[in-house]
Amino acid sequence: MLVESTPLEIDALLNAAGASRNPVRDRLLILMAFRHALRVSELVSLHWEQIHLDTATIYMTWHEA
Repeated sequence: MLVESTPLEIDALLNAAGASRNPVRDRLLILMAFRHALRVSELVSLHWEQIHLDTATIYMTWHEA
C-alpha cells in the first residue's frame, strides 16, 4: 500500500531532524528518501562511488532476493 506524505508532514520531519545530534545528515537522508523514493536500506547502502555531483546522478544497484 502506497501512502503519500503531504508537504506539511515532510516539513515536520525536516524540522524534527533539525533538532537531532547531526541535523545536516538527518535532513539530507529525509530529503533524499522523499525526492528519490529511496528505501532506508538503499540510503544506508550508498557508497561515495555511486554519487556523481558533477552530473547530479546517483547510480543505484539492486540485488535480487
